[in-house]
Amino acid sequence: MLWNLYVNENTKLFRRALYWVGLAVLLGMGMAIFGLLFAAVQIPAFSQNIPPEQIVMFKSMLTWPASFYAALQLSWSSISLGGLLAFLLVGVVTAQEYPWRTLNLTVGHGTPRARVLAAKLLSVFTALAGWMLLLMLAVGAFTAFTSWQFAGGPDLGSVNFSHLGMSILRTLFTLTPYVALTFCLAVATRSTVAAIGVVAGFSLIVEPLLIQVISLTGGGLSGVTAYLPMMLSSSLLKANELGAAGMIGAAGGMNPGTAAAAIAVYTGVFLLSAFVIFQRQDLSS
Repeated sequence: MLWNLYVNENTKLFRRALYWVGLAVLLGMGMAIFGLLFAAVQIPAFSQNIPPEQIVMFKSMLTWPASFYAALQLSWSSISLGGLLAFLLVGVVTAQEYPWRTLNLTVGHGTPRARVLAAKLLSVFTALAGWMLLLMLAVGAFTAFTSWQFAGGPDLGSVNFSHLGMSILRTLFTLTPYVALTFCLAVATRSTVAAIGVVAGFSLIVEPLLIQVISLTGGGLSGVTAYLPMMLSSSLLKANELGAAGMIGAAGGMNPGTAAAAIAVYTGVFLLSAFVIFQRQDLSS
């Protein structure tokens, strides 16, 4: 049963120190960012050197509901710490199964390979969603206090929870091409270093450099960059701006629906490749 495999994968994943260390790093980063914003507004030695319009923006980011959207924007992208932690988690939990030979044991008991990989993939996305939700709860608790400072208290009526929930899902969805590529490379190479290194290098170096180079050349090639995962993510996240009270600037790019479809294609191709490779792998070697 897929459910039993999924529960087993969750048990293995949540017993890893890596998951909890990653969560601690993510929460620490989030609290540090909002703590620095609060200090910049409240401490005269800092605030006197900051333009008034910047102070207004910082206060907005420290007040519900804009604080939730700020947390998503600052913490979750392919080039943020949240994204890098996601690549690390996926690469490690997938590639380490090979030297530990736990895949051999599961498949050796007659469990279909596709089901084994599907359970692992679902467990990984559950873990990433857990990270994101816990970060949002921590930020919400902290900015409930700062909302008292700047707005007289957190206003639950100002929070569009359905839009916020969709924004969280959209933000997680923008990471799926990179997560799927990391997953595919971890399966194909059986190497944690190769999987994480390639995806981190692609998202941090190759994509930004390619976008800059093509933008300088202009011409017909400039439209190609719109279909890079980084630009597709930017286009999709435009839909999150509606709930951010004008805090986040407009991002260029294509229609969010088209961007979502293109992201789904990237993700589907990488995941399909992972499943095909795993079906043909010799796990005894």
